[in-house]
Amino acid sequence: MRFRKERDVYLEFYKEHKDRLFAYVMRMTGDYYLSSDIMQESFTRYFEHYGNKTESVSLLYKITRNTLSDHARKQRRTTQLESDQEDCSSNQEHALMVREEYRRVLGAMQMLEKDERDILALAVSGVLSESCLL
Repeated sequence: MRFRKERDVYLEFYKEHKDRLFAYVMRMTGDYYLSSDIMQESFTRYFEHYGNKTESVSLLYKITRNTLSDHARKQRRTTQLESDQEDCSSNQEHALMVREEYRRVLGAMQMLEKDERDILALAVSGVLSESCLL
């Protein structure tokens, strides 16, 4: 019974925050698959260390930023080959245009300082309110 309740709390927290967290990580990395992995790793770390004792969104985002930093450190140590994934959508031309526009926006974000990029990504995700920026 207790396990079921803990699982329900976990699932509710996950469902409530997964989309915004994924969007934040996607803006930070520009890589769909990497973003998915980092998001999953962040939730895993959160619940391994804090369980259902607390439901802190700010703690979840701090863990996510640390997970991003861990990944960046690992990337510096190893060289990874990048390969573009083939788009399987029915309207490939439209998907290509959207993807190219997205890459330009992400490229512009990558030109920002890390702190500025982090603040912008948090603001766009809706996690950081306008009052926090003032």
